[in-house]
Amino acid sequence: MAEYYIDQDKAGGPVLPVTTKVDMSNVDYATLTLGSVAHNTWREEVYFCTDLDPATKSCAPRDDQHIIFNHFYYPGWRAFLLDGLHGKKVRELPIIPEETGTLGRMTVPLPATGDGFILLEYGTTTPRTVGLWVSVMSLGLLGLGIAGMIWRKSDR
Repeated sequence: MAEYYIDQDKAGGPVLPVTTKVDMSNVDYATLTLGSVAHNTWREEVYFCTDLDPATKSCAPRDDQHIIFNHFYYPGWRAFLLDGLHGKKVRELPIIPEETGTLGRMTVPLPATGDGFILLEYGTTTPRTVGLWVSVMSLGLLGLGIAGMIWRKSDR
């Protein structure tokens, strides 16, 4: 994403903010239509439509499409098919980390539904949850130790 800003700056135009994690340069617009409908640092909701028929404005199912996200893969990233705009999670989709190159981007294969909404979000993992609780308990014990030392000094 840094390259995005650098390229804009070199071109001499205004440097615009990133509005999507989707790599639009890898989209075959003849067979796939994409649009980011919600975006922040830890999640993104994307609308997709495969094989759009302009006459009927309908989408035909395909099982060979995918979305590439310009973000490093870390454990905790999850992708879901939603039942509509900002809808409920219907099922989890696989995330394939990039194995070639140095970017480690994420690829999400699209389900053969014709159109729909994909949610990519960053959540927690079991080791992170355990680490959080160990940290909280350690801080609690430290606080009790300091409180005990202060209490002992005040008794003298």
